[in-house]
Amino acid sequence: MHSSVRHAVKCFFAEILGTGLLVFLGCMGCSSTVNSITSPLQASINVSLVVMMIVQSFGCISGAHINPMITLAACVYDLVSIPLGLVYVCAQVLGATLGYGLLKVLLPAYIMDVAYNDHGFCVTVPAKDITVAQAFGIEFIITSVFVMVCCGIWDPRSANLIDSVALRLGLTVGGLVGIARLLDAGPATHNAAVLAHC
Repeated sequence: MHSSVRHAVKCFFAEILGTGLLVFLGCMGCSSTVNSITSPLQASINVSLVVMMIVQSFGCISGAHINPMITLAACVYDLVSIPLGLVYVCAQVLGATLGYGLLKVLLPAYIMDVAYNDHGFCVTVPAKDITVAQAFGIEFIITSVFVMVCCGIWDPRSANLIDSVALRLGLTVGGLVGIARLLDAGPATHNAAVLAHC
């Protein structure tokens, strides 16, 4: 097998696993039950730790993009070719779908029930006072901040600071998810997760 094909296959499976784990563990850690309601702070901390684990585990294989917008930014930044970027995005959507499917299999039905959660479990929905345009603006800004942080990490001037990448990305995502959870009712900032629920 040609080395570029082997690399693409490795990246494909790393992105499937990473994105699947992000959706599975991220949503599971944000789940509420009859006896326990998850606060935005708990959701933030959970997602931070999940992202740190995924970046530490899969960053050396694929860069652990685990988000189509990060892959798009990597293509623009010329870190990933467009064909490989398409492989990443396909893997991310597939991984998110598999992660959400695993949640549906393993979590009790009442947690996944639409009636229990108004709109369904782990679905990005604006809060009742937020319009669709406002939600789009919030998501756009939050995603842009995440992309800017990734570009800062990829910058050659940051090459000697790679030992803390998992920590920096995890805390960034956790902070952004905490902000987003105050304004909507679901897993913001992750496009593949949103597609997995469709």
